[in-house]
Amino acid sequence: MVWLLLAALLLLGFPAMLVIASLSFGLWLVWLVLALVWGVIAFVLHDVPLALLVVGALYVGYRYGRKRQQEDEALRLR
Repeated sequence: MVWLLLAALLLLGFPAMLVIASLSFGLWLVWLVLALVWGVIAFVLHDVPLALLVVGALYVGYRYGRKRQQEDEALRLR
């Protein structure tokens, strides 16, 4: 009888644990994304000049990286 109870616990408890863990992890990810969005919005609204400076620096870095990729591609094709 004990073995039947242990088997039932294993067969029912393990999937239940997986469901609870996946729900917990999903909620954790949702809150993480919401916190990141909230942080970005709060940063942009409270410090606009610095936010524009960060965006400008990212744009300059993006353009520099694209230029480097094109130069590397041209050198590789030779």
